[in-house]
Amino acid sequence: MLKNEKILFAAWSCHNPNYFAYQTWDTPLRKIFKKVISFDPQEYTYRYDKSEMNQKFLQIVKKEEPAYIFLWLIYDEFYPETLFAIKKISPKTKVLNFCGDDDAQFYDYSSLNSFFVDYSLISHKEFVKLYKNKAFFSVGTNTDQFKPLSIEKKYDVTFIGTPKTDRADFVRYLMGKGIKIKVFGAGWEKHPEFKEVYGGFLDKEDYTKVINQSKINLCFNKNYLGKTHVIQKFFEMNACKSFVLTEYCKGYSNLFKLGTELVMFKDKKDLYENIAYYLKNDKERELIAKRSYEKLLQNYSSESELRKIFSQIESYGSDYPKKLPKVAGKVKYLVLKDLKKSTQEIKSSLENYEYIGFNLDSENLPYRSLFQTTALEMFDKDISCCDSYLYSKILGDYLVLYSNLAFKVLDKQQFYSLIRLDNLIVRKDFFISNIKKFIEFSQGKPIDIITETNTSFVTRPFIRSASAPKLPYDAVKKILWAKYEERLKSYLYQKNPLIIPYFFFIISDYLFGNRILSKHFFENLSDKVKKTKFASLLGSLF
Repeated sequence: MLKNEKILFAAWSCHNPNYFAYQTWDTPLRKIFKKVISFDPQEYTYRYDKSEMNQKFLQIVKKEEPAYIFLWLIYDEFYPETLFAIKKISPKTKVLNFCGDDDAQFYDYSSLNSFFVDYSLISHKEFVKLYKNKAFFSVGTNTDQFKPLSIEKKYDVTFIGTPKTDRADFVRYLMGKGIKIKVFGAGWEKHPEFKEVYGGFLDKEDYTKVINQSKINLCFNKNYLGKTHVIQKFFEMNACKSFVLTEYCKGYSNLFKLGTELVMFKDKKDLYENIAYYLKNDKERELIAKRSYEKLLQNYSSESELRKIFSQIESYGSDYPKKLPKVAGKVKYLVLKDLKKSTQEIKSSLENYEYIGFNLDSENLPYRSLFQTTALEMFDKDISCCDSYLYSKILGDYLVLYSNLAFKVLDKQQFYSLIRLDNLIVRKDFFISNIKKFIEFSQGKPIDIITETNTSFVTRPFIRSASAPKLPYDAVKKILWAKYEERLKSYLYQKNPLIIPYFFFIISDYLFGNRILSKHFFENLSDKVKKTKFASLLGSLF
């Protein structure tokens, strides 16, 4: 235990026993610190709203002045001004943040979150040296939650998780080969073909139990972009002293010995052949599981890992202060009338500026200049492109549009129909060299100016727009986050009658041409569970 120290544990979902944050860190932190103050931003957002959640968080920081704050930043749940305020309210507090997806999010998200924190905990070892602040490699698993149980191995093969990316294809293939597989988790119920093998959603006790009951636990590693990466589930299964057959990812072979502590597959055929082999060879399978378990206990338990990390941080004393970043240079925001001037007039107006931004029909949000200019300098790019809120006076921020994801999954024509000049801040020299293209962009003409090599994406919304993109719904739904759901959940929790007019305003938006919002809303209602919840809500309000 850190003598007389207290920590504010404020990771997303940290009050939910069935979610990652609680399962991984809650018990270990309570063993290490004298006092743990637990604050769940997810719970408080859904109970109240995002704004009140931010206020309550800072009130707790001010009241408790904890030695540490432990965060797991998901997206935009905390305002930048909230996170920057921590040091003003409690200057001696050290802030940590866990980043689990650096292979997909380092350059556009987690590297920029390091502005707010003193230390980063990351699960991709190759990124440690890239952080500007101090970063610790962290893949620890809570061995109080995930542990061996003396129960029968009743399942040949199991998979626990959602049917995202190509997981359903793998399961379908194994079923066709006659493998007795059982799947658990949300989403499989939407696929009738898996009805016979679906075992439902697991709470934390049943999750550990099923891992222990399985001869072979499958671990699919692909992220939402289809790339394999190191995931926590692999360590949770090994902590149960159960055999894990994991999708190939080089990161695992840097931690466990291939063949003696680790077995991986590369494709469907390789997966099937490994399953067939290890179902027949019990002793070899169990020996590999034993070795993996022993390696995990020695190196990758959350408690021992966190003790080492906090001990290292304590050794720094006050010699490792966090310095807040500053805007890299002056930004000139051009409006539409500026871009209607002559080329020479525009150039003349930029004389005392280093960067050019745009405000044609959107509202700038706080810290936009800081984030986007820092992204330009940090990664030596010519363009930075941020996310955006869709907003209405009645509904507030109701959708988020992800710019980086749009660049990856939409075709070029769709991408440029979504992105507007207002998303961009660019270097002045680059703007001047391409001034005609930027003017054409402001006139609605298609251009091809954003590339992977010249653009640094910023995955956080820093503009707010009332104009919905003119794209087919099937394209937009791939790159949005439904912020309106947070408002609906808070109204539901409070049993607030305002949910009724809010619901009707969503529907009425369809009549005014905003069919993205209404289509997304009704698509969600088609889910049987959500329909039931909505019906219950209406019943409680009338």
